[in-house]
Amino acid sequence: MFGRIAGYILSFIFHLGMFYSLIYFHLADKEKLKTLKEAVKIKIIAKKPKVVDIKPKPKPKPKVKPKPKSNVKKSTAKTTKPKLLSKPVQGFKKSAFSSEGTGIAVPVGNSLMEEDKGLRLKKEPPPVAEDLSQRAKLMEFIEPEYTDDALDVELEGDFVLDVFIDKNGKVLDVEIDKPVGYGMDDLLIAAAMKAIFSPRLNKKGISIPGWDQIIVRLEIP
Repeated sequence: MFGRIAGYILSFIFHLGMFYSLIYFHLADKEKLKTLKEAVKIKIIAKKPKVVDIKPKPKPKPKVKPKPKSNVKKSTAKTTKPKLLSKPVQGFKKSAFSSEGTGIAVPVGNSLMEEDKGLRLKKEPPPVAEDLSQRAKLMEFIEPEYTDDALDVELEGDFVLDVFIDKNGKVLDVEIDKPVGYGMDDLLIAAAMKAIFSPRLNKKGISIPGWDQIIVRLEIP
């Protein structure tokens, strides 16, 4: 009986020691784990220090002293050129003579040394060319004789003949404005072809061909 109780007590002490040893080792492992975590945390948080490049300060520029103001005041009065008392004259200028003094290089003025009154010769207009143009002039014309029919009807009046005259005054063509009739048309044309003219002239007096008129007056004798 006593031996059995002693066995229980020893078993209890053994298990209690095992329990305390487990607790001890467990706490020891926690402390190690905690210190390990703190070491790792410190390594992660720690950063490299920044390198600051410190530049030297520039030297201050020397101050420029202002120039002292002068007490002399500038004159604002306008300078006027002296007026010439003598009146301008006409004649040679100094620049008109050559540099060698041998003669006149360019003549200027009229060398009369008179007062310049501003009078100048006006340019005359060019002469107008004379107009020599004129129409042809009838120099000779023989009137035709009456036909019997014209005498029977007592034909009278003025009749116009258009004639073309060359530059020599000769008639080349004849036209009657209004037919006369009674056999007189052919006689009037034949008389006009024999007419003599002085030819037409242009503005320069040169003879030129052209048309003109002959007015024939028929009267019973």
